[in-house]
Amino acid sequence: MVDVSSGVLQGSLIGPVLFVICINDIPAKVKNVISPFAGDAKLYGKSTDPENQSSIQHDLAHLQKCSNVWQLKFNETKCKVPHLGNSISKLPCKMDSADNSVTLEESTQERDLGILVDNNLIFNDHIAHAIKKANQKLQQTTVCLFLSNFTQHMYNHYLSMEISSGPQF
Repeated sequence: MVDVSSGVLQGSLIGPVLFVICINDIPAKVKNVISPFAGDAKLYGKSTDPENQSSIQHDLAHLQKCSNVWQLKFNETKCKVPHLGNSISKLPCKMDSADNSVTLEESTQERDLGILVDNNLIFNDHIAHAIKKANQKLQQTTVCLFLSNFTQHMYNHYLSMEISSGPQF
């Protein structure tokens, strides 16, 4: 048996429920919109002026503080900052922990709930990926049908050879 100080088994049913319980009070404590889903949370904010950008940074600091209290550490390598639309100023977002400060990676394209969206809210790459995947499935199906027909043909040929040659003594 292994002692565990925090965390939930990956893939468990109780994990997302516990996560939602832990972060249930966050929307009341942040100025911007936060959207929790399963084991993730997305923070949305308008960054048209320095005051709005400061608000986003303040919310990130609050989330970092809460994560330290709850022992739910952020994986900074998975935290991305997509700037959607025509943002004039794109100030970097930072997450500060006790031992270091990490500037979050800016992203031009993100997958959200299975949909690939770029920073101009255009879905061209998502559509191209879906078409490529569908063509691969079609090709696999075609190969399977061909092999199925080939196998059936070989079986019929084998049976006809066995029947025509008669019993072997």
